[in-house]
Order: sequence, then structure tokens, then C-alpha cells
Amino acid sequence: MLKVGEVASTTETSSEAFRARRNAGTRDGVAGAGMEISGGTYLPTCNGCFVRKTGACPGFGVKGDPDSNAQRGVQPVQSQIQVFPARRPILHPREEADFVPVICSGWAATSISLSNGRKQIVSFLLAGEAASMNYLFEACAGRAIEAVSQVSCRKFRRNDMRDAVMQNPSLVASLGRALGEERERSDQLSLDLSRRSAEARIARLIWSLFERLRKKGQAQDSVIDFPVRQQQLADATGLTAVHVCKVLSRFRSNKLLRLDGRKLTLLDQKRLQEFVEWR
Repeated sequence: MLKVGEVASTTETSSEAFRARRNAGTRDGVAGAGMEISGGTYLPTCNGCFVRKTGACPGFGVKGDPDSNAQRGVQPVQSQIQVFPARRPILHPREEADFVPVICSGWAATSISLSNGRKQIVSFLLAGEAASMNYLFEACAGRAIEAVSQVSCRKFRRNDMRDAVMQNPSLVASLGRALGEERERSDQLSLDLSRRSAEARIARLIWSLFERLRKKGQAQDSVIDFPVRQQQLADATGLTAVHVCKVLSRFRSNKLLRLDGRKLTLLDQKRLQEFVEWR
């Protein structure tokens, strides 16, 4: 088992540094909607974040330093922020970590791999989500975490984070719901790989991502930021990239959706849901 250390490809950042990265990313087509700094403290993507509800997060770009936190009248958990470029690892599958990673902006993915390098993406992580609630209790989740787009990630010390949750009964209930949602996504993936058609797999993945973003207020009408590449769609649905391309082409020709670079528009939500085969 590896013992976690500072990942060489990451950079600890302040809010000023992030703004510079954000502006550069916007010019390069990297940064998407929902990455503006709100009042210099929280990102819009912090809304609905489980960790923010605990009071454990001091805000984006602010270190979790006990002394500075006390001066600000808050007592968040000690933590640090790191920025990961797209397609860079955040955690390796057998890496032990004494922290709980939370995605503040951007998209990431968790995956498991075979010895030949082929992998199955287990879930996509969106801004405002913990990599897995299991990190509250385990040092190693057995899954790789990789940035899909440029990602800002805050890492909270596990023991302190767990204490912050357990001290609040309402947050314990929220933890239970979050664990239930993770299990539901895992169950649906099992159905994808064993019973659903290729069209249903891709439609379900797109629809579930759209619904998660909509609930977070990160969808604009029928349009969402969609940085997922074709190969990543294939890895998430157990299909080949060629098969994914054919299915997406059929969806486009049938006017179910439109893909413009990093933007995805659902043109006919009702018909797309019919492909999903919810049972």
C-alpha cells in the first residue's frame, strides 16, 4: 500500500491564484459555468455541498488553519486546496490517504482497472461532491480518482471531518442519504453492464448527470457543461469508443441531444428518458 504524500502534478493554491487559473482556463475553454468566486469566500458550486453543511469548510482559497479560522469566527476542519489539470490522477487506487477529498470545481472520475490497463469508470464526480463518503471511514477506497476537466479539490483531515459530521444528528442523516445515493449509482451501473442496451446505458448516464447538475443549480434550462470525452463515456458504459460514437450519432440525428464542444443540450428530455428503461 502506498502512503499518500503531496502529488507532484498538483499545486496548492490561494483564491487569487485560482482566479488567475480560472481566467486562463476560460480563454482556453477549460473553465465552465459555476466557477466564479462568490464574495471571495465560496464558489457557487459550494451550494448543496455536504461538507459545507458541516461547517468544516472555511471557503474556497482559504487554508484550514485553526488560528486564522478562529480570527474569522469559524472552526472548520484543517484542510488544503489543490488544483489538478485534466487527465491527471488525484489518488491512485492503492494509495492510503488520511483525508477526505471533495471536488470544489470541475469534474473527476473514479475507476477500477485490470492489469492490462483497461478500466471501468465507476462514477463521475461533480463540483460540490465528496470523492466517496467511504473516505470518512477508510484510508483506501481501492479506486483511482482522476481529473476529467481541470479540478480544484479540497482535502479535509479524516478524523476531524468525521467528528464534525457525528456531532450533528441532521448531518448523520445526510450522510446516510449520500451513502444511499452512491449505492444507487453502483446498482444502476450493475444493471447497465448486465442488462441494458448500449442506447439505454448512454441515455441513463447522460440523464443522471443532467439531473445531478440540475439539482445543484448547475444546469441552464436544458444545457449543461459536459467535459467528458468519448473514451471516458466508453469506459463508463462498458462499450467501445466506436460504439459510443455510433449511438451518439443516432441520438443527434433523432434530435435527442446536441453536443457543441464542452456543452451538451438535451433537445427532447422525454424521449431520452424512454431509452433509459428505468425498472
